[in-house]
Amino acid sequence: MVVEKTEKIEKTEKIEKIFKEESIEKEIKCPQAFAMAAKYKVSKKAISDYCNSHGVKIRGCQLGCFK
Repeated sequence: MVVEKTEKIEKTEKIEKIFKEESIEKEIKCPQAFAMAAKYKVSKKAISDYCNSHGVKIRGCQLGCFK
């Protein structure tokens, strides 16, 4: 359980760093999220979870992949 929590924190910190590097603050477009997931080897789900928990809106969603 502690390992899972540590992994989640590390993932959140990694995505936070990625968003800062990409200058994303309040909004991201779906194709941009897909590209970042591939470029930084982070799951689309992890990006979606980060966006949902940090108030970042995902616009132009493709196929309902993000909620």
